[in-house]
Amino acid sequence: MENAISVLRSLKKERESLSNKFNEAMQQKNISKALEIKVKQDSICDKIINLYDSMIKL
Repeated sequence: MENAISVLRSLKKERESLSNKFNEAMQQKNISKALEIKVKQDSICDKIINLYDSMIKL
């Protein structure tokens, strides 16, 4: 359980970092970079959801 919480914190920090990069890309009107970042964010969100699901099953 401790490990899951540590992984969760790490994923949330990574998601927040990507969110900042996404905002920067949008301000620069770099749509292709923004879409690339958004896909990475979606992947991280999926990992977070799966981690929460596994924690609930415990």
